[in-house]
Amino acid sequence: MAITFKGSLTIGAAMPGVGLALTAGIEGILGALPQIKAELDALASFTATPISFEADIAIAQQLIVGLTAALSAGITPPSIDAQIAIIQARVAALLAIIASINANLQIVINTKSLLDAAGLFVYIYNGQVDQFGPEFTTELSGGVGGGPTQQCNAMVMLTTTPATWTALSGLMDT
Repeated sequence: MAITFKGSLTIGAAMPGVGLALTAGIEGILGALPQIKAELDALASFTATPISFEADIAIAQQLIVGLTAALSAGITPPSIDAQIAIIQARVAALLAIIASINANLQIVINTKSLLDAAGLFVYIYNGQVDQFGPEFTTELSGGVGGGPTQQCNAMVMLTTTPATWTALSGLMDT
């Protein structure tokens, strides 16, 4: 017989490739969060300090005339407020990234939980297209877990392309 009964499986057991991909995604996201948290902690501990032009002037006395002229023209050094605003903007950007990562992580976790649904009866067929119906009728004549007249839902995936079957086999237990 060309039909093979794989068993009554959870969706995740029938599609182990999907579970592996979701697990890798979760681990990747969780792996990125500590680095972002460390950067946020470093930014939070930043202390802005005023710039000392006097020290620079003492070191570079030849620039005194030029600096005096620049300061007289209204050019001012960056203030502590400007430094803090830059840090606050960076913290806000990192928090937005974390919110996005958390939202994506929740989607992955929700999808992964769907893989735990049980009661999927899996059959694998390998044979001629015109024999699929008769083979399947024979295989199911005794029913699945309840008898031949029990109500069921089914999804049959069929391909005649070996590369497509190989790709599907990477996601499903075939």
